Parts: sequence; C-alpha cells; structure tokens
Amino acid sequence: MARVSVLIPTYERPEALVMTLSGLATQTVKDLQVVVSSQGRHRAQESPVAQAIGRVIEARGGAVEWHHREPRGIAEQRHFLLQCAEAENALFLDDDVYMQPFVVERLLCVLEAERCGFVGAFPTGLTFLDDVRPEQQVFEPWEGPVRPEVVEKNG
Repeated sequence: MARVSVLIPTYERPEALVMTLSGLATQTVKDLQVVVSSQGRHRAQESPVAQAIGRVIEARGGAVEWHHREPRGIAEQRHFLLQCAEAENALFLDDDVYMQPFVVERLLCVLEAERCGFVGAFPTGLTFLDDVRPEQQVFEPWEGPVRPEVVEKNG
C-alpha cells in the first residue's frame, strides 16, 4: 500500500497539471498513490505529457489513477477524491503547485514525530516574486511539541 494518497482536482489547466505531476515524479517518497480527477471539457488523461509523467511516477514505485467527472464544484470534487484515497495519509494538492523533492517526506516526518492528524506546507507562487509585503512576513517559530488547540463556541 502507498504511504501517501496525493489527491489532485483539476479543471481546464493541463499545463499546470503537468508541472504538478513533474514535482511528484521527483519526490524522495516514491510509493505514492496519485489520484487525478478532472472536470470540464478536457480529460487530464488525454494529455500525452501528463500520461508520460504518470508513467515515470509508476516506474518509480507509485500508482496513478485518472478520473473525469462532470463539474459539481470543488467541495464535491475533493470529497470524491478523498473516497479514492487508499493510504493512511492523504495530501490534497492543487493542480498548479510544484513541490520540491523533499516536501512529501518532510510532511510525513512531521505527522509521525508530532503524532498529529494534520500538517500543511504553504506554496509560494513565483508569479508574485517581486511583491514584497514585510508586514505579512512575520515568522514565529513554534516552541515545543504540538498541542491541541482550544476551540470555544463564539470564540
């Protein structure tokens, strides 16, 4: 069984999807279940380049599934993808995100080390490389182990 199910909803962005699949093909974690579900006029699996990158993922020990469905909205699409997940860990990945080769492994390491149920990695879009906003770049490192967050009604 795969260590991670990578769930990718896509809609009419074949070039972006190819970039995303390329990032998955280079991950240090190789046993991935990649599930792509396209909506819209174009079926993701009809792209020869996407198919070729899917074969690279499979040659490295992963599996790729292709689905095409009628548009029903992103929430329903994500629900469908989650039902397809077979691994204990699931990663939702937008169809326009390129991940560096260490990202999946680092996410898994944090899940295991902290014994938590959710981790995330914020993607940085290079489209806005020169859009610097110092007031939004405050960084506060987390000290100590992960602790449950208290959520109060009307809080």
